[in-house]
Formats: sequence, structure tokens, C-alpha cells
Amino acid sequence: MTKNKENEIKTEQEVKLTPIERLTIELEKLDNNQFKILFYVLDSKGNPNGSLANIYVMAFMLQELGYEVLMLHSDTDFQGVGEWMGEKYAKLPHANIEKDKISINVSDILVIPELFSNVQSQTSKLPCKRIVLCQQYSYLYEFLPIGSEFGKYGILDVITTSKGQEALLKDVFPYVKTKIIQPSIAPYFYKGIGEKELVVAIASKDQSFINRVIKPFYLKYPLYKFLTFKDLRSLPQETYAEEVRNSAALVWIDTDTNFGYSAIEAIKSGTIVIAKMPEIIPDWALEEDGETLTNAVIWVDKMNDIPRVIASVVQGWMNDNVPEILTESMATFKDKFTREQQKEQVKTVFNEYIEDRKKEIRETIILFEKDLENKEQNK
Repeated sequence: MTKNKENEIKTEQEVKLTPIERLTIELEKLDNNQFKILFYVLDSKGNPNGSLANIYVMAFMLQELGYEVLMLHSDTDFQGVGEWMGEKYAKLPHANIEKDKISINVSDILVIPELFSNVQSQTSKLPCKRIVLCQQYSYLYEFLPIGSEFGKYGILDVITTSKGQEALLKDVFPYVKTKIIQPSIAPYFYKGIGEKELVVAIASKDQSFINRVIKPFYLKYPLYKFLTFKDLRSLPQETYAEEVRNSAALVWIDTDTNFGYSAIEAIKSGTIVIAKMPEIIPDWALEEDGETLTNAVIWVDKMNDIPRVIASVVQGWMNDNVPEILTESMATFKDKFTREQQKEQVKTVFNEYIEDRKKEIRETIILFEKDLENKEQNK
């Protein structure tokens, strides 16, 4: 968002009203649910993206809860998420901040993803409440300029996705107030009743990682040349879910992830997961003691070990000899990460933000009233 365009974002201000009257109107908007919750979004140009999908899921949930939501972007050729998420998400209201007139008021809430540090800076003079949504901790160091921080932009509230990320954020920004909304997995990721195919799906954003799995495997294990690998990139979500459900195993390689959608989706689909250990271990990957890795995944420390593990898994699968501890641990994920659970968290967290905003406005009104009272007494 350019500085000139920032100035074009209009705020509702009745020049004839006093500050107290304006704030009272904004307070009434919050009481009567007449405010907006805005999400700044990236256009992935038709490419599936877990973090972006989660933003749309939360926005849709808020709309279902009766709130007015608006998705903001700055792309002149905006493609949206319809092709890979579906029509109901594509139909959420959108506005282009570069050309559309957008009214943003004291009662509104603006949610800005962590990678948009420029938007965090450029919106510092807007009257609304601003919240950073941090889903990918590593993005903070990739996009936040040296010497900058949330507090410098006037942002003190952060939504994140796990206790692990919350701890990392608090370590760097001890002054921020964090809330957790755990992402959910779409209901079309489920264990099928039919036979699985002898296929190993691969979930990785990096083509070089995919090559480092497939090519060495066929060279080392020519007896398994009948095995099929499937690259799942760029598939619409429901097609992706079907491929995962039908596959015997899934190789998950995403060293930068802070959550791991692909792994959980496969587990809930009854598909064996072979995972390269990510740099930040997600909460779900640990048992209740917070230290032991879950048995629902076959963990691999080194990329070079993945072909060997695939061969072992394929042999066990063909011989109907999958470890019981693996299948039992996978089964515990069936009722986790549901849309209903996330919706309840979204409802709770945003209700808290709304009540906090009401309190802030009431306190500001009291300060204005005291200031007027002092001026009257000094006349």
C-alpha cells in the first residue's frame, strides 16, 4: 500500500460532532455489531497456500457468526482462492485498497499477516484496532526491517497458531499480548473405507526436495520400480484430499513450517506420514510431556534417509505389517483440529478483542469528559 493510497482510505468523521459524540457512535457500533473485521490478504495467483486458506476460513467463520468481514488486497489482477478453496470463500467481500474507497473507523478491526510489515507501518495512523496474525514465525525475520518491531508500528496484539510460536514471539516481543487460534483441517480429509493404492504422495513446496526423494529411491531400490510417486502441488483442495486419502503413504518435507497442514491432513486420512523433521516442532507433533515426538508420524532427521524409510514402509504395507503403535496414534487425530473447534476459538478470541475495544473507547470518553470538566472549572 503506497503512502498516497493510505491517505485515500477514508474515515467516517462528522465534523459537527464532538470527539465524545463520535466515540459514543463508535461504541454503539460495537454494541450493535455494526463494525467491520478486515483481513489484509496476499493473492497467491491460484496456488494453494495453507496460511492463506486459514485466513479465509477464519473470515468465513466470523461471517457465519454474524460479523461483517472484508478482505483487503492491492492486486490489480486479483485471482482469489475460488479455484482451489471453493466458491463460498471466493464470495467473501473483497476490496482493492489501491482503487476502492474504504471506510475504516475506530470500531473496526484490521488483521494483518506477519509478512506484511509494510502494511503494519503504513496503517499506523488508521483509527481502527490493528492485530498481527503470525502463522509463520520465520517470516518475521524475512520481512520485518532491521530495527523495526510491532510496537514501533503501534501494534500490541498478535494472534498466533500454537503455544510454541507464542513462546517464540514473547521471547522477541515481550510486550505483545498474544492469543491462540489453532487452525483446523477441512472435513473432506477423512479415512476412506476402500482399499488404498500403492502410491507415495509427496507434499513439498521445493522441487529439489522432491527430486532428492524420488531419484535416489529408484536408483537404490530398483525392485520397487512399480511404486508410483505423486507430486501434490497446485491441486485444488478437494482433489488433493482425494489423492492423500487414496495413497498408502505421504512424504512431508517443509522445514520452515510452524504448523504442518499436510501431515495432519494425511494422518486424518489414514495415510502413513514420513516426515523430515522441521526446524520448529509443531505443538501437535509432541506428546503431552512436550518433549516426546508423536508416534503418529515416522520421523526422519536427514533427507538422505527418506528413500530407505519409504522402502521399509512399502514393504510393511505390502505385507500388512504396519506397526500397531503407528495406527493407534494416528487414530487419536480423528477428532482433533475440527472446524467446530476452530470456530469456537475464533468466536472467543474476537469477542475478547471487541470487549477490549469497548473498554478502550469508554476509557477515552472518560478522559475527554474529565478534560472538559477541568476546562469548565478553569474558566
